[in-house]
Amino acid sequence: MNSKAQMPGILQSIDEARRIFEPASAALVASRANRRQLIEIETAYARMEDAAERGDAQAAILADREFHYAILKATGNPILEAFDSALDSVLGLLFSVTANHMENFRANLGNHLAVLEAIRMKEPERAEGAMMDTINFTTNKLKTAKLIN
Repeated sequence: MNSKAQMPGILQSIDEARRIFEPASAALVASRANRRQLIEIETAYARMEDAAERGDAQAAILADREFHYAILKATGNPILEAFDSALDSVLGLLFSVTANHMENFRANLGNHLAVLEAIRMKEPERAEGAMMDTINFTTNKLKTAKLIN
């Protein structure tokens, strides 16, 4: 089976894995992040905004990865942090297979900001929900493009 035929299965698996560990990670971070960790998340988000304003797809991918990785790292859980390499691949792949990726990236910034705000306010349930909204946005784009079921 060629890699294009395997793509929907891989993307479906990625989506499922993200739903399991990213919302819970955001909730954990909201309850325990220190100031330095919060600054790392804020900095990554600021880079996302900058990339969106400039229309720089490469910078957007990098900043998005940094944002999600900063959250995983801030959990203080080495098992969750070990997902960084998988997350790195996942976000680049998801970005590359969705049509109008910069438009979608810009449209999903508000969900990322909601995650950041919930973490800042130390509201775990809100952080978890906001991260799920962030993932749902991407899931819906993948479904619309018929890349997952």
